Amino acid sequence: MGLGERLLWRCLKVNFLGFSIPRWLIPKTNAYKTIENGKYCFHVEFSLPIIGTLVSYQGLLRAENT
Repeated sequence: MGLGERLLWRCLKVNFLGFSIPRWLIPKTNAYKTIENGKYCFHVEFSLPIIGTLVSYQGLLRAENT
């Protein structure tokens, strides 16, 4: 993956108590990861059109030499 490139994720299907949720009720997903300066950077956000952001988190991970 080159500098500035992102890997994006999206939610395609949701089941709740064994029932499929219609696509228009599935929260919008903004989730991606990048590699910057050897660190794994991630961002995840779920939102609904009228309500707004339900959950959002982001962070950095780095490999440790063992």
